[in-house]
Amino acid sequence: MYITKNKIFFGILIFGLIVNLLVFFDIQYLYLRVIFSFIFLITIPGLLIMLMLKVRKIGFWEYFVYSIGLSIAFLMFGGLFINSTFPLVGIDKPLSLVSLLVSFDIFLLIFTFIAYKRNSDLNYKPKLPKLDTLNRIFFITPLILPVLSILGTIILNNNGPNILTMIILGGIAIYVFLIAFLRNKLNEHVFPWAIFMMSISLLLMYSLRSWHISGWDIHQEYQMFQLTKENFHWSMLNSPGSAYNACLSITILPTILSNISKINDEYVFKLLFALLFGLVSLGIYLFLRRYTQHIFAFMAVFFFISQRQFMQMPTIARQEIALLFFTSSLLILFNKNINLIFRKTLFLIFGFSMIVSHYSTTYVALALFVSTYFICLIFRKTENKKPFLKIYEKLNLKEKGKKLDERKYYLNGIMVFFLIVFAFLWYFQFTKISDSLVDITYNTIKNMGKIFTQEMKSDEAKSALFGGAVIYTIKDVQDYVYNTLLDYHTNKPYINYYSSEKYKEYKPEPIYPKYLPVANQIAQKTIYYSHEIAKKSIKVFIIVGVFYLLFTQFKKRKMDIEYILMILYCIFLVGVMLFVPYISIVYNFGRLYLQALVILSLPAVLGGLVLFKFFKKENIKIILMTIIFICYFLPYSGFTYQLVGGESQIQLNNFGEHYDRSYTHESEVKSSKWLSNNYDNNYLIYADRFSKRRLLSFSNINTHIVEDMLPSTMDRKAYVYSSYVNTIENRTFSYYGLKIMGYNFPTEFLNQNKNLIYNNGSSEVFK
Repeated sequence: MYITKNKIFFGILIFGLIVNLLVFFDIQYLYLRVIFSFIFLITIPGLLIMLMLKVRKIGFWEYFVYSIGLSIAFLMFGGLFINSTFPLVGIDKPLSLVSLLVSFDIFLLIFTFIAYKRNSDLNYKPKLPKLDTLNRIFFITPLILPVLSILGTIILNNNGPNILTMIILGGIAIYVFLIAFLRNKLNEHVFPWAIFMMSISLLLMYSLRSWHISGWDIHQEYQMFQLTKENFHWSMLNSPGSAYNACLSITILPTILSNISKINDEYVFKLLFALLFGLVSLGIYLFLRRYTQHIFAFMAVFFFISQRQFMQMPTIARQEIALLFFTSSLLILFNKNINLIFRKTLFLIFGFSMIVSHYSTTYVALALFVSTYFICLIFRKTENKKPFLKIYEKLNLKEKGKKLDERKYYLNGIMVFFLIVFAFLWYFQFTKISDSLVDITYNTIKNMGKIFTQEMKSDEAKSALFGGAVIYTIKDVQDYVYNTLLDYHTNKPYINYYSSEKYKEYKPEPIYPKYLPVANQIAQKTIYYSHEIAKKSIKVFIIVGVFYLLFTQFKKRKMDIEYILMILYCIFLVGVMLFVPYISIVYNFGRLYLQALVILSLPAVLGGLVLFKFFKKENIKIILMTIIFICYFLPYSGFTYQLVGGESQIQLNNFGEHYDRSYTHESEVKSSKWLSNNYDNNYLIYADRFSKRRLLSFSNINTHIVEDMLPSTMDRKAYVYSSYVNTIENRTFSYYGLKIMGYNFPTEFLNQNKNLIYNNGSSEVFK
């Protein structure tokens, strides 16, 4: 049965009409407005753009990723256009509901008209895959995972057990093993579907923890969103000089989604962004599928979503959206089935969208594209020149007598130039937040003499280099207290300090997080060593896979040269982050590593295949590698430590380091709002590193906050904000010597020297 052009466009118009009626009459029954408007906003604009460009010769899943990516790009740039032009004609609140609805209706009607005219021959015949019982089971099973993930977080948020979350994690491991074992019997659509559902499940079990936003960067991101929404207008003047405010992904985009769908503001980040980020793993699968079999692309993406950084990405909303565009730009760049002009157009749209979404992701991507282009340019210009020809042949990078095929190169100077120009205009001219990039470059060069020391390297970089966790000691806490006191009393004379007699009884001591009790020492060591073996094995796989691609596939030209060069660049970039001083301090190593794994996940699989080549049966190689990847996944997800004891995870427990730092309690929201409504902004507010984030999200306080929670640094007339962990666990945090340290909260000092002016049972305010 064919669906004609008229039916397709009639359906789009009816869908749009339904959404307009739901929004206009504010119909909230069964969340119809939320569901319908969200689906409409993230699918229809992109679908119409694809139809305008007459992009057809691609599969369903790829069309799906492009459409959603283009829809998000449309919302950001369409919103930016409305935000910039409407004030010129006297509309001071351009991002209000009426302005957005009318403007988007006009835009989409124009898109519909153009698409209708350009697709006179459009007829679509739906082809549902014919599935046997086995494939039906493999399609239905992943659909259950997100439901259990949501229910599991609800139970945990109500202080219940983690049984459902444990079932999900164990179920994913079993499901992945069965896919590898039964791979030849499965429909090709099972693999992308499974990847997408597993990704969403892992993300939701983290993002939905707490009834409020939880994590780290997300609090300041939420603050930027609230500033934009309250003003119904985005401007750098909302928060001058703020790099966060320069990201349309956390200002204009959530404002549009919130105003039109009427979803709770916090759940724009907690739910909608997590669903969108799940598309990244699907995009990686589709990208890698061009170079390898279904099962190997599946295993590579399973390795990607096994990263702790992936599961915790909902705490960094702007990078979620930026990575979606980064992955989409790679997916479209190497697509041979789309017209060259339209391919370049879509690449630039995704590239521009990435630039306005997140600065650090952009810097990494631009460096990747620029370096790849110039290396390819040099290779193209020299590979047939005599001095270089022999070198390339000896290095096994070129087959003797084989001429260059120019069509195998996809990046060109014009595309790279436009990305650089747009990034320069956005960061250096329009938002003017380029100072951070200049500072990073300056401080990196300044500290190059410390390249072979651990100094000026982050805890994550040290852990990746030398293994093990970075532990703080009582000496670290004492050094922090002494040096902080010296710094305050020397450089901050305006503070009205307490006399030393007042705080001499306070003895700062490290307080470590609660761990899961060890049930069996032998079992715990077995799990620990199996995880270490899996981690080290995969590192070896990646290195071997890179050499295999460089000295085998590069020569044969069976794999795109630019992709191989991108792999080499990502290896180089990870090395720079690990060894070069200062960089890992200002840019989180885990975030960069996750972005690099978009490229490097395939070598992790190919390297294993090379090393296990001595197994004649492919089935043995695949099963063995699957077991290694599962042994990598289960400890990082926290599953195995729940069984044998050890480190706890926020997605599984209501205690532990991640929980203490990241979980937002209802009492903290209430105390933040109370303080916001009652404090005198002439006085300082003392709140530790993580409590401060709650204040940024749930109050209008963003200045005069001091993070050092020490009696020796406190002002006599200042406020002191005590969060849930401060109050109940008697624990506070400070950042010192590149370490985040937990130590005893000065409860007794505060009770003796300040007045308790607010208390809701688990969060307090002193004055």
